[in-house]
Amino acid sequence: MNCSFHHIALNVSNLTKSIEFYTKILGFKKGLSFESSNKVTKIQYLGLNDINLELTSRSIKLHLFKRDASRVMIKHIAFKVENIKTVYKQLVDKVDFISEIKVKVIDSGIIKYFFIKDPDRIEIEFVEINLKEDE
Repeated sequence: MNCSFHHIALNVSNLTKSIEFYTKILGFKKGLSFESSNKVTKIQYLGLNDINLELTSRSIKLHLFKRDASRVMIKHIAFKVENIKTVYKQLVDKVDFISEIKVKVIDSGIIKYFFIKDPDRIEIEFVEINLKEDE
């Protein structure tokens, strides 16, 4: 199969707040947006480099649908960065929650990471991966 990753879809409780968070704090740009013909569902696509998010907001309770999308959980979304300390400094005063930077030493190198949370408390991880060169 010849394919590539396209997007992650997130159900959000407040589309306006989520758009503001992802655009103003994380630097995503607005893309396509549309509303269902019955005005129940609004969707906003956001993009940053090769990362695409689909933010979905529904004006009625999800339990009315046969498939309850609110029961599907995302543990977290991770973004690879080149310098973890620079990104941490950029975000520390802009978000409600930010974890400390953690460092993991593994056989093949070092991984540094931290988490923030979006308006719906979805965890977003930033990770710097420094692998050892083959000897």
